[in-house]
Amino acid sequence: MNRIDNLRAQIIANATKAQDILKDDNFDPAEAEKLLNDNEVLEQRIKALSRLNGRQDMLPYGASAKVDPAELDAADATKAFGQPTNASSVFGGTRRDANLKAYRLGMWFLGAVCGNAKAAQWIADRGIKDHLESNNALGGYLVPEEFAGDIINLVEQYGVFRANARVVSMSSDTRVQPKRTSGITAYFIGEGSSITASDNGFDNVRLTAKKLAVYTRLSNELNEDAAVDLGAWVAQECARAFAQKEDECGFVGDGTSTYGGIVGATEALKAVSGTISSIKGLEVGAAGTGAAYSAITLASLNGVVGRLPQYADTANAAWYVSRTFYHTVMRKLADAASGNTNETLAMGVNREPIFMGYPVRIAQAMPSTVATSQVCALLGDLSQGALFGDRRGIGVSLSEHDAFQVDELALRAVERFDINAFGVGDTSAAGPIVGYITATS
Repeated sequence: MNRIDNLRAQIIANATKAQDILKDDNFDPAEAEKLLNDNEVLEQRIKALSRLNGRQDMLPYGASAKVDPAELDAADATKAFGQPTNASSVFGGTRRDANLKAYRLGMWFLGAVCGNAKAAQWIADRGIKDHLESNNALGGYLVPEEFAGDIINLVEQYGVFRANARVVSMSSDTRVQPKRTSGITAYFIGEGSSITASDNGFDNVRLTAKKLAVYTRLSNELNEDAAVDLGAWVAQECARAFAQKEDECGFVGDGTSTYGGIVGATEALKAVSGTISSIKGLEVGAAGTGAAYSAITLASLNGVVGRLPQYADTANAAWYVSRTFYHTVMRKLADAASGNTNETLAMGVNREPIFMGYPVRIAQAMPSTVATSQVCALLGDLSQGALFGDRRGIGVSLSEHDAFQVDELALRAVERFDINAFGVGDTSAAGPIVGYITATS
């Protein structure tokens, strides 16, 4: 017996049971109603499976009842599976799975945001219709969770700061997170003496969600035949734009409106004290060397390693520098050291750069142009020293008015987040984030 026959047998069994219930003088109307409703859903599944099997004699699906998405998607997205797209590089996994994700996201975008009637029916048949409501706080239609998760994963893939900081969900626009500032102390006591009391010290780290938006234009010629490429494009472009700004805020934000008022790790280190030399988390460049990267020595960067507290020397500890800094400073110093061969210089040792035993995470938001009093290299465990507040939800909206003259559509995507780089220490002790700063002159 095939699957359709099994479903038909279940319908007959449900109908028979419903009839028996109705014959009883003390019948339960709710139970009979449930059986009949179940049969409506089963009938929709039969229609979908029949369509899959190429049997056009049955009515096409289209009712609002939620059916098995796998059955419907396999029929409507088959034409997209073989297309040479970049969906795999965006969503990962097999080409079939990646194309299906891109197809579903593209159809949602066409139906919910663009107002394409056929696409709107398509997503409604798959139960995605619950997400058609506008979300004003996020500036448009709230991206369904199944797609928002993929976009967030892409942001984490592209964004260095989010991927390494401690990410906490924000259920409201603000969140206060306690942090431990000191522990209890053990004291020697004499016979009959009182024990000196000590308490844990705590402070609060506050997060206030900021609204970040990206704005771009796309062709007005959108249809379901381009759903795969459209879905991959929307996910990738939104993720790249969000990730770039998140990195800029997390690493070099100076508290101005350019960074949504966020102070990043480099500026937080400098803000510890007006006297840079008294900041325990900063290794200061030698006087007279100014902004020159060429003046940075192995001894200077060893000094940065020496400033990292033992508790922060974890498996998550890493360098955070720009690609320019890595190749013009770190790689240059490593190449000049003894023990290198032509092979290691030509091929490298690892695909992931390593310097002084710590992985190097290339963060393009970090400085790449020399300047005085510049924190150009960070070392530490961001998961201990920085909070990334994620106010879950991505909003997407579309307008044909702004780009009316050029026959294009204006796309706006919005997310909300905050960053607090609190682990920069003080003038008494370094924190889990330390760094190197160039000389003042």
